[in-house]
Amino acid sequence: MIIHPPNDAIDDELLSSYLDGQLPPQEQRRIEAALAGDAALASSLATLRYTKTLLAAAPRVPAPRPFTLTEAMLGQTRQRRGWLSWLQPATLRGAAAMAAVMLLVLLVGDVGVRTEIIPAAQTAQVQPELGGLTPDQGDPTAIIAKVPTEAATAAPGFLGLPPGVLLALQIGLAVLVVLLLAGAWQLSRAP
Repeated sequence: MIIHPPNDAIDDELLSSYLDGQLPPQEQRRIEAALAGDAALASSLATLRYTKTLLAAAPRVPAPRPFTLTEAMLGQTRQRRGWLSWLQPATLRGAAAMAAVMLLVLLVGDVGVRTEIIPAAQTAQVQPELGGLTPDQGDPTAIIAKVPTEAATAAPGFLGLPPGVLLALQIGLAVLVVLLLAGAWQLSRAP
């Protein structure tokens, strides 16, 4: 004598398999016996059968695009070879950011020293250069001091650099930032 589990062990998934004809004959007989004795189970089967009929009658709409990925969709492009293979847009943007920070430090420091917000570097007092012999050696030119030149008296700027060097550094860093950002933009557009 075979003891069958109660009807509540038959769920919608098992009923769907029965409806599709995917069950072994012994399981089909068990479900048919349960359907004959349980109206709620028969109602569930009728609902599944109706749903299957509705889905079969529904128009087939093609998918708007294939959902499989191709190499082109993944962005497989030609590989750069040679010494520039490491060069990526993110690398150039990072280098541009570092150069921009250095430029900002130089600009703020230079403006701060010029407006005396930041104290200038202390420099040694420029002593006038005397003639060849000391006064006690009888040098007649000792009385006349050599006047320091304009370059020797120019006040140093930020970081003790002359103003011309600071300006050249600022212009160079600004050009470098622009070139790096242009290179990153160009690399990001490359196929």
